[in-house]
Amino acid sequence: MKISKSKRVIMYYRIKKYLSDEFSISKISRELNVSRKTIYFYNSMNEQQFMDWNAQANKKELKLSGHEEFVRGLLSKQQDFSAAQIHDRLLELEPDLPVTERTTFNFVQYIRQKYNLPKPPINRRVYESVPELPYGKQAQVDFGEFTMQTQEGKNQKVYFMTMSLSRSRFKHTYFLTVPFTARTAVIAHEESFKYIGGIPGQIVYDQDSVFVSDENKGDFLLTEVFQRYVSERKFLPDFLHKADPESKGKIENVVKYVKYNFLRGRIFINNDVLNQQAIAWLERTANKKIHGTTKKSPVKELQNELEYLKTYYPVSQINPLKQYTLRKDNKVCYKGNFYTVPTGTYKGRGSKVFLMQESRKLKIYLKECINGKEEKKLIAEHVISKEKGKTIINTDHLRDKEKSIREMITQVTELFSDKQKSGLFLNEIYAVKPRYIRDQLQTIRNVIINTSADIIGQSLEFCMGNRIFSAADFKAVAQKFSRDTEPVSTTGTTLPGTGGVDAKSNMKLINTSPDTSQIDTYENIITNN
Repeated sequence: MKISKSKRVIMYYRIKKYLSDEFSISKISRELNVSRKTIYFYNSMNEQQFMDWNAQANKKELKLSGHEEFVRGLLSKQQDFSAAQIHDRLLELEPDLPVTERTTFNFVQYIRQKYNLPKPPINRRVYESVPELPYGKQAQVDFGEFTMQTQEGKNQKVYFMTMSLSRSRFKHTYFLTVPFTARTAVIAHEESFKYIGGIPGQIVYDQDSVFVSDENKGDFLLTEVFQRYVSERKFLPDFLHKADPESKGKIENVVKYVKYNFLRGRIFINNDVLNQQAIAWLERTANKKIHGTTKKSPVKELQNELEYLKTYYPVSQINPLKQYTLRKDNKVCYKGNFYTVPTGTYKGRGSKVFLMQESRKLKIYLKECINGKEEKKLIAEHVISKEKGKTIINTDHLRDKEKSIREMITQVTELFSDKQKSGLFLNEIYAVKPRYIRDQLQTIRNVIINTSADIIGQSLEFCMGNRIFSAADFKAVAQKFSRDTEPVSTTGTTLPGTGGVDAKSNMKLINTSPDTSQIDTYENIITNN
């Protein structure tokens, strides 16, 4: 039971008197109705020690006292940090922190007063409330930018697009380190729809140049990329007048929320980490907290709204790549200039490449099939010339890499007993994994020189019969057939064209092969065969 300071003082002097009168500890305990432990504790202190202890004894320990330096540090660096933002940072630091926002608010006020860190005044605009829209009817989108600090103390500007459902207030934010283009804005839309789990009937925007190429008395001409995307997604875009921010107040508040609750004071590491941190913030704070206007949690309201949203599905194509004919001299013509691609890209009449312009750069892609899926691989990138009739050359493109690869394939083929079958096998690997062919060939070579010819022949036969075209899988099959021998050594000689890198260095293949099979997989297949 807690007692007052004055009662403790009286207790202290009575204990000291009884002890001076040579009362026993047991007798003092009975006389004063206190425990023996308390008597020993009081007697252990002289008068000054007791007075110092008594002055502090009734002070209530704050629940967040262990985080005082952390909160002080945040407020010292950024004096306009809100209590809500600090509460979020505490949860990021310690997800199971058992305190309410009100507790954090009181603690922040205590720190501000203790260390003289007042919050700067804020000028706020006043908006009139508008009626709530039906579920699923509308979302709002806006863009923002913010300057963060890197770990080295340098400035890094980040750009973001945020989408918020107008009824439930459920929101998503997507970050880039470069300004948004129509293409990257479409990607941000896809990320938002996927995160939300559905698509609203209407989306409200500013008259942003990312989307709007011209305005004519209320008629909007969408950029080609965005028009194609709207047609695919079948939602209605609505563009506000430039002097009409009140109609989009919800999303403007979200932009401020992202800046001043999530970004302010945060250290920039890289764009991927920032997007991961944003998702974590959305889940623990932005979409979880009770909304000030609706008085409901956005994540719980989303469950009501999902019923009224259009079903989300991946779009067939959102990438604005345009197909161009490739010339036999491995150049492509774009807006009056010629741009090179790597030697060997041209495969005869009808060769095509895909071009995309991003800001002042031209990116050139080549279609290839990887693991049965069609993908477009970036093969060249050039700064777009402002002149006409020029040939823009990347000197690295002039190297005949195809010839070097073919020589390597021929050399490895010679190591097999069955030259014809091994040639087919290696060419299939090249078709499936063209970007990693050097690593694939190096691994196969190392397996061959450390394994008997009989085992290599069986492994080749098995892989061809089961259409297995991967160096890692070939190695696993060889290990299966050699189960009673030592594991295949990873040391070996270096193939020409690999830059003097030995097989051990090329074990990075493990990270580049998307489907690495285990030996027991082949145990089952071979046993069943």
